[in-house]
Amino acid sequence: MTAANPSARLGMLCLEARTLVVYTVGYQGKQAEELPLLLRQAGVTTVLDVRELPLSRRPGLSKTPLSSLLNRAGLDYSHERRLGNPKQYRDRLKAGGDWDVFAEVFRARLRGLSSVLDGVVATIAEGKVLCLLCFEADASQCHRSLVAEALAERADGVRIQHL
Repeated sequence: MTAANPSARLGMLCLEARTLVVYTVGYQGKQAEELPLLLRQAGVTTVLDVRELPLSRRPGLSKTPLSSLLNRAGLDYSHERRLGNPKQYRDRLKAGGDWDVFAEVFRARLRGLSSVLDGVVATIAEGKVLCLLCFEADASQCHRSLVAEALAERADGVRIQHL
């Protein structure tokens, strides 16, 4: 294994000695039209929507119009439902559930999604600059931060940056 070549080791991806960033963004309080500029300024090339259901009451932020908006701005868009926060988990949190308990349960769920996470890490290894998208403005209160952590654990040299 050399530092110049990505290679798999024990289910983790070792990337060349450079700092790679996984960005996250929540669109709460934002207009759809704000997102492309924010993402492009950060150098993002690919948006991965990690909402279980990519629907929004906010104009332009449901899957089809959001994908079109981002594509027109030169950004790739994809949706990965399996990385979404299931409704029953969201409902527990809304009803005053404990974040730490939720995080433990959601991390266990992510451990069962190795092939999905490996696919996302492969996208990063290809040189794509990835941003995970969800609703919550505060990443510390959104499951996307846990998805980002799971990606960083699987890929050496990846750091997380919340926009």
